[in-house]
Amino acid sequence: TVTLDKTGTGVMYISEIEPDDEKFTIRCSTLKRATREKRWRSWQDVTLETVMRNCADLCGMGWALFGINAQIHYDFISMNNESVPAFLKRLMNMEGAVLKCCSGRLVGIGVTYANQLFASQTMELTDRKSAGMTHSLMPFMEWKSVKACGFYGEATATDADVKYGDNQTLMLPAHDAVEAQRWAAGVLLTHNMQAETVRMDTEINMGLTAMGRIDIISGTGMDGAWLVKEVMHDLMMETSTMTLWRCRKGVV
Repeated sequence: TVTLDKTGTGVMYISEIEPDDEKFTIRCSTLKRATREKRWRSWQDVTLETVMRNCADLCGMGWALFGINAQIHYDFISMNNESVPAFLKRLMNMEGAVLKCCSGRLVGIGVTYANQLFASQTMELTDRKSAGMTHSLMPFMEWKSVKACGFYGEATATDADVKYGDNQTLMLPAHDAVEAQRWAAGVLLTHNMQAETVRMDTEINMGLTAMGRIDIISGTGMDGAWLVKEVMHDLMMETSTMTLWRCRKGVV
């Protein structure tokens, strides 16, 4: 754990030690080496809680869920020559969530849940072209709807905030219409929220964490609610670099 002003990185694992003259460069990761191994595994008649626990045990890590029902039931779900993080990321995206790693735990965080949190910080921006800031808006990548076609059911979810996007049909391993509807909405939400991002450099701000809510006050079109996609803290340069996703609410 690396700490600065009583705020720490949480548990990290040494992945590499490189000698350099009389010094050593130590590289650490939030994931254990076991998470890199690709596996084949399947579950039948289980809950999301069981899947998360089994995956965490495979890697020797902990797990947690925030804003996702741990009792979601799966008739069948499989890991297909994937690493545990890759499989869980795919599953979380279908459930309208993202996968993060924090303090030795694999953590699933619901996007709708994160959108509804109170903002941990408020920032005021006056210039869209400020140094160290990039605002990216890509409406052409948005989907208007997703139709999930499964083994025994299908359903369609739409994004009311998208006017001209494509209508996508995806083959997802849903076993009934209810699961297909949930997964269609989840995939649509986690895809479309990537269409608008802000990247900015600030003075070091250890209060910024992944999937935290931030409100931006601005007259430049960037005002509103945002989620922290990821943040990198440089303890030597005392800077923080964060990437934000626009909060979205129109998926049904």
